[in-house]
Amino acid sequence: MALKDIDQFPRQSIWGMIGLTIITLGFYIPFWLRKHSRIVNRVLPEAPIASWWFPVCISVAILNFGIVIPEILTNDHPAVILVDKILRWADIILTWVWIFDLRNHMNVILRAKRKQPEWYRGFWTFFFGMIYLQYKVNKLSAPGCECKEE
Repeated sequence: MALKDIDQFPRQSIWGMIGLTIITLGFYIPFWLRKHSRIVNRVLPEAPIASWWFPVCISVAILNFGIVIPEILTNDHPAVILVDKILRWADIILTWVWIFDLRNHMNVILRAKRKQPEWYRGFWTFFFGMIYLQYKVNKLSAPGCECKEE
């Protein structure tokens, strides 16, 4: 695998991603991750990203939104609030683990080493998640990127 493989990942507007994430109340995130995970799995079939991430993350996200109904019906019963907190944290943790899994696979695909421009940095991945991952795809696949020359 090499930097030329970055061209298989679609370029996308960062503002468009932010807009879609807001409009869909965050449900866009697992769909974006699934799309990029499938590309990673085609490029790097010997070490695929697990296919169960999508159904698990979507299920937890739906449950996270659905817990609002029991909260209203039980007038914010403490047990329901506890379940809400557990679901919220499960949703956040699962999504971030998947994001970092994708990030690690991108570094393998690109054969990136720390301090190289193509390296996907953990700090930026932690704070900006899929926005940073897409930013790097856009930057590395841009015409005239000095990183692409091998």
